[in-house]
Amino acid sequence: MLQGVYSFRKFGFDTVTGKVNKLCFTAQAALWNARSEYYWREASKEKPHFKITVGEWDSAMEGANPEDLEELGIMIQAVFKGMDIICEWLGRENLHRLGVEWATSGDKGLVT
Repeated sequence: MLQGVYSFRKFGFDTVTGKVNKLCFTAQAALWNARSEYYWREASKEKPHFKITVGEWDSAMEGANPEDLEELGIMIQAVFKGMDIICEWLGRENLHRLGVEWATSGDKGLVT
C-alpha cells in the first residue's frame, strides 16, 4: 500500500493496484485488542472476523459497525472513502474516541 502511495505521489498514478487489491487482513477490533490467545478465541466466537481483501472492500464492509474495526481498518476506509464519509460513518462518539473532532467553525469540515 505504501508503494502505491509513493508511486502516486511520484508519478501521478498508482503502479501497484493489482498487488494491493490481493492483500487481505482481519479488521476485527475485538481480535486485535485481545490480550491473550484465550481472549482472542473468545472474541472470535462472538464477533465476525471481517477478513478483508482490499480489492473487495465494499462487500467485506457490509454490516460492519465502527466498533468492529480497529484503527488500521478505519484508516484504510478513510483512504478509500474520504474523510467526510468516514466521519459520517463513525459518528461523533467514535470521532472523539479516535481523536478526530468536527471543526467548530468555517467549512473546512474536519480537524484531526
